[in-house]
This record gives sequence, C-alpha cells and structure tokens, in this order.
Amino acid sequence: MASLALRTGEVVSVDRLIEELWPALPPDRARRVVQVRVAEIRKLLSMVAAGSVLEYVAPGYRLAVATSAVDAARFTDLVERARVCAGVDDSLGAATMLREALGLWRGEALADTLASRFLEAEAARLGELRLGAIEDRVDAELDDGCHQRLVAELGALVAAHPLRERLWAQFVVALYRSGRQTEALRACSSVRRLLVEQAGLEPGPSLRAVEAAVLAQDPDLDWRPRSPSARTVIPDPFESRAPAPGPLDDPPVVRYAKSPDGVNLAYQVVGEGPIDLVIVPGYISELDNWWEAWSGRLVRRLSSFSRLILFDKRGVGLSDRPERIVVEDWVEDVVTVLDAVGSVRPAVLGMSAGGKIAMLFAAIHPERTSSLIVYAASPRVLTDGTDYPSSATPEGMESFIRHVEQTWGTGESLMHWCPSMGDDPVVRAQFGQYERRSASPGSASSYLRLVTSLDMRVALPVIATPTLVIHPLRDRAVPIKVGRYLADHIAGAKLCELDTADHLIWFSEAIDTITDEVERFILEAPRVEPSSAALMTIVAVLIDDPAAIVRSRCHSLVHQHRGQIWGDADAELIAAFEGPVRSIQCALAIVTTLAALGVSARVGVHAGPCAVGRPPGSTVDAAIAIATTARRGQVVASSAVRDLAGGSAFEFSRPGRRDVGPDDGGADPYIVEPCRVR
Repeated sequence: MASLALRTGEVVSVDRLIEELWPALPPDRARRVVQVRVAEIRKLLSMVAAGSVLEYVAPGYRLAVATSAVDAARFTDLVERARVCAGVDDSLGAATMLREALGLWRGEALADTLASRFLEAEAARLGELRLGAIEDRVDAELDDGCHQRLVAELGALVAAHPLRERLWAQFVVALYRSGRQTEALRACSSVRRLLVEQAGLEPGPSLRAVEAAVLAQDPDLDWRPRSPSARTVIPDPFESRAPAPGPLDDPPVVRYAKSPDGVNLAYQVVGEGPIDLVIVPGYISELDNWWEAWSGRLVRRLSSFSRLILFDKRGVGLSDRPERIVVEDWVEDVVTVLDAVGSVRPAVLGMSAGGKIAMLFAAIHPERTSSLIVYAASPRVLTDGTDYPSSATPEGMESFIRHVEQTWGTGESLMHWCPSMGDDPVVRAQFGQYERRSASPGSASSYLRLVTSLDMRVALPVIATPTLVIHPLRDRAVPIKVGRYLADHIAGAKLCELDTADHLIWFSEAIDTITDEVERFILEAPRVEPSSAALMTIVAVLIDDPAAIVRSRCHSLVHQHRGQIWGDADAELIAAFEGPVRSIQCALAIVTTLAALGVSARVGVHAGPCAVGRPPGSTVDAAIAIATTARRGQVVASSAVRDLAGGSAFEFSRPGRRDVGPDDGGADPYIVEPCRVR
C-alpha cells in the first residue's frame, strides 16, 4: 500500500514490487506473495465499499484514488504553495498553509512500513521536507511577530536537531527579539561548541551573521510590522479553497468599555464591511490570542467582509475578573460592548459555550440582533430523562471538569476539543499558553460548571431572528444530534453540518467552510423586523397591605435591580426583568423589606415570551398563578427561571404541594432561598 500510495495514479509493475519488497524470494513464490497481499488489501478495502480502489493494470497494480487523498502528496503541495506566499511577503498565508501541511503528520513517515530501500529513502526525504517546513513556518511566524511564543518551541527543536544551523539562527533571533540578549549570545556559544565537537566545523555564514548582529545590537534584527500585502491567490490543484487573507499592519487596539455595574470589558474592532459582526466567545477567551499566527486566519477572514467586534467577557482574558459571575452578566457584557462601539443591530456569532449567551441575547434583545449564528453550541449540557439528545451526566461532567482543572495550562485537553491538532506538541504548547492567559484553573472550572448548569431551551421558541446553526459532524464535546436539536427548535433555522471532529473554531480544519458559510449567511440573510416578543422574567407580588409606603418601597427595589414596573393595581404588583438572577434578587429583597415593615407578600417568578399587554395565558398570568401558590413571605419560581439561573447563589426546592392551575404555562414551582453557608 505504501509503495502504491507514494506513486498514486501510476501503475507499479509486479516485478518492481518484488524487487522493492521481496528481493530474496524466488520469482514464482514472490509473485504468489504479491497476489496474496493484494487479495488481503482488497478484502480490507471492501469492508468500506472501496475494493475497486486497488486496480490491476498490466503489468502491475495502481491505486486509483485522488492525489489529495494521500497525505504525502497533499503535504508536498502545501509546502510549495506556502513558499510562493513567502516569496511575495504573505507571511500569514505561508504560516497558515505550513501549519495545515504539518498538521497532516501523525508521527514519523512510514514508521511501520520501513521494509525496503525505496521506502526508507522516501521516509528520509519526507522527514527532511518536514524539518524544512517547520523552519519555513518559524520564519513566517517570526515575520508576523510571534517571537515570544516561538522561544520555547525552538528550544525544544534545537535540542532534538542540534546540528540544524537554521533552527539555531531562528532561536537566537527569537530570544533577541524577546529581550533576552544574554541568552541569545549563550545560544550562539552553544551551537559553536556543538559544531566543533561533533563535526569539526565552525558555524556557517548565516549563523555568524546573526551572532554579529546580536553583538552589535543591529536595528535590522528588531521586529517591525510589515505593511499589509494584497491577498495572495495560489491555485490549489487538489481542491477549491478560499485564499488566506493578507496580514494586517498590527492587531487592532484593545479598548475598554465599562458595564453598568462598573466592570471593565476589553474589546477590539477591525474591518469595514457592510454589516457588524460580534463574536461571543466560549467559556474562556483572550483577545491577544485571536491574532496569533495559528488563530489569526479566522478573524482576518471574518473582518474581510464585516466590521468585526471582539471582546473578552468579564472574568476572562483582558477584562476585569469579579468574584462572582452569573449568565445574565455575560449577556449584559454584549450590550455594553455594542453600545461602546455604536453597533445598533449586528449579526451575533456565538461559539461553543458562547452560543448559550448568544441565544439568550437574541431572545432577550431581538431589537439588537439582525441574525444569529451558533457554532458547536448546545442549549443544555446534561441529560434530563426526556428526549433531549444528551447522555452527559452530572457525575461525568464533574469528573471532566476536575480533569481540566488539574491539567490546566498544559494544553492536554486539546485532543478533546480539537482532534485534528491534538497530537501536535507545538500546538498543544500554544493551547496551554492560551489557557494560562485566559483564566486561572479555578476560574476556568467554575465557568465550566456555570455553563453546565444552564438550560436555555426556554429561550429557543422566542428566537425569531434568522439563525444559522453550524456544527461539526463528529464533535466529541457537543454531539451533532444536539446541533440538529437546536436547528429543529429555533423557527426557520438553517443547519450546516461540517465534516470534522474539531470543536474549537480557530483550530478547525474546516475553517474555510465555516467562514464561507458565515459570510454567505450574514450578507444574504433576509432583513426582518425585530420580533415584538422577547424573553423576559416576570415578578408578580401579591401584597397584604397596599399602603403607599409599601408600594414605594417595592418600586424602589424594582428600579434598584434594573427592572420595570408593568402593573400596580390593588394588591398586585407586576415587574419585568431582562435576567432571572436580578429578578430573584429583587423578589427576595421585596419579601425581606416588607417583612421588616410588618407586611406579608407572596411572590411568583416566571420566565417566558412577553409582548405589550397581558393576553390570557401569558407569562405574566403564569407568574401570578405561581405567586398564589406561595406562602406569606415566600418566593416561588418556575422551572424556567431555575434553569436560566443556573450557577447563581440560590437554592431551589420543591414545595410540598402544587396548586398552580392548568393555565400556568407548564411552570413547575420551586421555593427560592439564598444559598446557605455550609
């Protein structure tokens, strides 16, 4: 198979196969061996309906597959195309293609087939090409200013290949540009000693020139951002791919917006496209990470057709890290950033755990959402004993979260999130650095628990904006059946299934398909009027004493928790909130404050679609029905509120009775109390 694959499309004679693989056997016996091996291969191929791939064409055999199906051919082509990019100063395009080429490797070439001189020679040739591609990629990333990140990788490479002078020169440059001049000179001394001791030679001209430049502190050795070049289009003989966009001068400036509760949120804006696109990142993020050579392809492509808005949610990356975070804080962060950049109604792209936030934002703020894209997202993580397509258990998720916390910063979890890159030690190291930059181990695990506790299914029927669901077909983190569930439960949603197992969007081998789908969708999505219904949380207060002072205190508490008074008549007060946590905080404050005045109140809290007015059977009526089941001084919330308030500092317990009527909107009641300190 190896001999044939290395000559894909060519007929390899039986005599040539015998000469390469079984030269010591008598001719008749050798021919029988060839026939037996061919039969075995065809039997294996027939198990996947591909038996005809191995053809007999006199005087031998041919592997009838596309050249693009052979990693060695694909690798060689990508390396050549990358060198064309480098020749026209498109370092980003070169680095992207070389990383894709190197990602095809899964160990040494032909590691388990070295049975002939031909294959040994091919393995050596491919191994040398691989090292050359690594060196080319390092050059491209040095041009892109990635010297600090490359230091650790180059240190490992020169240790593994101590006589590769080009690697040593790159190592010296990376150290010098990282402000480590002494270590750069020490590296020059180390390589000189190695070459003298092992080869009896002095360093070559290139390495000597780098050493002289370090000693002279030559300004030409410093990194300078390049001017953006035109997009380099290199035809791909194997498949049609979108070309890599050219690099920007510099990553956009990081700015800060302050939320209503005083949290500073880091954001960036780049691009001049006809529509705004805001990315809601996953459970962790870090703005500087977006512009590394290994992840920059995504944002550069997206910013080529949109005004792209990036931000770090509170608690992660470059934003403030408050002690406690609930889901509606993250929704409010989106609003804060959009207000800061003057974006009225952008397209919203939610990635992974950010998909929950994006869906909740679209349900609460239809007037601020022109279209919605969710990538590898789920409305709920855990199974719940219904037909919801998840098999994840609380015990299994807790075990996974503990493992993530224990291995945080090592990049070990990359295999789970992105199998196509998971066994690449360089990418694993970079992913580990991204983890460390984004959050501490404890914060990351707490955010994972928060995401796991949420259930956004109540929001899905409320979403009326044009929606695209993009989901990896073999995603290990979020199964494809969850993506299909989303598409089925959001009205009019379009589903795009990707032929990949990669959950991480910026590492994905399908990144060109993803960006093509996003571009097509947001530019072609119909412009619809915002829905008149939005997801709201309603607090219904039934008061024993409707005195003016009591009502005044209630109104004050509602405004303090950023709610709106929707009704105040007789002994009934109705308030609306954009988030479940603040609504519960307000409800508990009301019963506590009124109790201090000697007044009893019963409070019901329910979440659902709300429009102007109160039609029968509405969310407001359900909240009132729930309030009637509460005892005096008690707050009772629906299961919808409990699901949306996951991870908050409340305890939800079932009452001993259920008196909610048949028109309660399916709202199972739960008594709400602040979490007790244990």
